[in-house]
Amino acid sequence: MDPTFEQASSGSTPDWLLAGASVRGTSHIASGTPCQDAHTIRACQTSGEEGVLIAVVSDGAGSARHAEYGSRAACDFISTRVEHLLCSSGLSLEDLNPDSLISEARAHLEALADAMECEPRDLACTLLCAVVFPQAALFFQVGDGALIYGDEDLDVAAWPSGGEYANQTDFVYAARPEQVHTRRISGTVRKLAMVSDGLQMVCLRLQEQRVHPAFFARFFQALEASSDRELFEGALARTLNNERINASTDDDKTLVLALRA
Repeated sequence: MDPTFEQASSGSTPDWLLAGASVRGTSHIASGTPCQDAHTIRACQTSGEEGVLIAVVSDGAGSARHAEYGSRAACDFISTRVEHLLCSSGLSLEDLNPDSLISEARAHLEALADAMECEPRDLACTLLCAVVFPQAALFFQVGDGALIYGDEDLDVAAWPSGGEYANQTDFVYAARPEQVHTRRISGTVRKLAMVSDGLQMVCLRLQEQRVHPAFFARFFQALEASSDRELFEGALARTLNNERINASTDDDKTLVLALRA
C-alpha cells in the first residue's frame, strides 16, 4: 500500500467524533503520481487523565521526488512525538514548543533522506498540527493549508502562508523559526477542521480572510449523525473527489474533522 494511504488513528473516543480522508487530485491521477497528502489523528490521556486530541496534516511538495514519503513521515513523527511528550513524559501544553518540534521533524526528515539516499528537499512537505485539551488548544503550521476551529462561528488559526515568491510555500525540511506559525487558544474548542492547500480555494474566502461556513456545516452535520467512522470516511473520500470539487481544484485534497461529543 502506498504510504500516504496508511492513516494512523486512535479509533473511537468518548470525547470526540473523528474522521479524515486524503485523496489523489485529478492531475495526479492523470500523471500517475501517488497521493502526496497525508494525515494522522490520535487521542490519548495525560497522567492527570485529561483527554488530548492530536491531529496532523501534511502536503508533500509536487516538485519533490519522494513527497509522499516526506508527508507521511512528518505526520507520523509529529503525532508520535507530541503524544509521547504529553501523555507519557508529562509535559504540559504550555511547555510544548512548536519551534523545537519542527526542528526535530527536520532532523527526522534529514535522517530519512540519508536512509533513502536522497536530499532532504526530495521529502519537502508542509505541516499542520492541532493539539486540543478540554479547555485549551495549540495550533502550529509550516506552509500552506489551514486549521479551522470554533463552535457556531469558525476561525482560522493562521491564514495560509506563501514563501518568498508567488506560488511558493514553506516546507518542514528547511523551516526557520519565523516560518513556524503558532496560535494558542484558551477555552473549549468544539469543532476542528484541517485542510491541505488543495481545498483552500473551495472552503476559504482568501481575499476576505473568512471561512466559507456552508462548506464545513454539512460535513459537521453528517459527522454528528454518523455512527460508523469507516463508512463515513469512505463517503468523505468520495465527496472530496466529486465533480463539483474537482472542477475547482486538481490537487490532492485532505480534510480532517473533529467534533466534540
